Amino acid sequence: MNKFSKVALITAVVLLPVLAFAVTGTGITEIKPLAQDKPIGDLISTVINWATGLLIALSTLFILFAAFQYVTAGAEPDNVGKAKTTIMYAVIGVVVALLSQVAGGVILAVIGKG
Repeated sequence: MNKFSKVALITAVVLLPVLAFAVTGTGITEIKPLAQDKPIGDLISTVINWATGLLIALSTLFILFAAFQYVTAGAEPDNVGKAKTTIMYAVIGVVVALLSQVAGGVILAVIGKG
C-alpha cells in the first residue's frame, strides 16, 4: 500500500463519522447554556457556588494532607512546621471561600440582581 492510499484510508475513517452526524434533522438538538432566558444574576450565583464548593473541597484535602504530614513528622521540627503552615493556608482557603459568598452577594446587590 502506498503512502497516498494510507492517508486516504485514514482520512476516510476519521471523516466519515463526522459527515454522518452532519446530516440535519437527526434529532440532535443544539444546547446553548448562555443563551437561555435566565438572568445574569443566576449565572453569577451558579459560578460563585461552584467556586466556593471547589475551594472548600480543595482546602479539606489540604487539611487532610497536612494532618498526615503532622502525624508522620515525628520529632522533626521542620516537618511539624511544614504541616502547621499547610494547615494554616488551608484554613485561609476556607475563609476565602466563605468570603467569596459574601462578595458574590455584594456584587449581585450592586448590579441589582440579588
